[in-house]
Amino acid sequence: MFGFGYNSFSEESECLIQNVFENFHKTPMYAAYEIESYRNPNGVITLMVSKNGNMINRFDFYADGQEGKIGSIAIYGTSLRGHADAIRASMKIFGLPVSDVSYEYDLVDVTLEDYSVNILKKTSILESLLSGNNNPDVGEFRFDSTDHIRYQNGIDVSGHNYGCHRQIEIKNNINGGEGYTVTIFNLDGNHPLWGSNVQMAPKQMKIINVVDNIISLRGFGYDMMGSPFSDYGIDIYFDNKEIEKIKLKMFDRNIELEYLKHE
Repeated sequence: MFGFGYNSFSEESECLIQNVFENFHKTPMYAAYEIESYRNPNGVITLMVSKNGNMINRFDFYADGQEGKIGSIAIYGTSLRGHADAIRASMKIFGLPVSDVSYEYDLVDVTLEDYSVNILKKTSILESLLSGNNNPDVGEFRFDSTDHIRYQNGIDVSGHNYGCHRQIEIKNNINGGEGYTVTIFNLDGNHPLWGSNVQMAPKQMKIINVVDNIISLRGFGYDMMGSPFSDYGIDIYFDNKEIEKIKLKMFDRNIELEYLKHE
């Protein structure tokens, strides 16, 4: 890991590291910790997590020496075996894909796979959802569905709708501030009235509950016509950090649409 010719990061990599730094600040479990970052003389970027002036963990980010991407991360401090085991279980660190993890007595040495910045932006949104963070980084995730079921008053009134291509887009709040923007698109064609493939216009939502593998969001505020976003919500069902299905809830009509994963 330490044999790279230089540690010069691209602008995109600098932004990714900054996002990691800001996510520490936004995550409630780190509210009692001091978080700082700095650049070393050799170009390595360090992120330090401390409590009451004592270092808990230090993360050193190394560039790949070629494209300026993040090539590896060294972890020092406490609970190193736990860090190593958690990374091996997911083969991810801060949403970055991992190719190798080695644990030594004083550090965890993490080598990264090559990655796409666009994919990382999507992962960032997922990580924010899973952590219950209502202040996500800039980014988006799109969930593609080829089947959905309609429920009225909790009763299945449609059966499966195979071959219906829908896309649920979840991104940071386009109006700024907390929460997310959720939009649904019809990938089979444009709507006959408004001439676009928007199935559900963008709704401002925020996380209201995290239970086991289900993340619940509900609308807040109002649209330009004064209609409340709180009439809408979604439940996101995860399996090992992968979205399995999304259920759209229309509370004012007691209707639910369950969008199933694209196969």
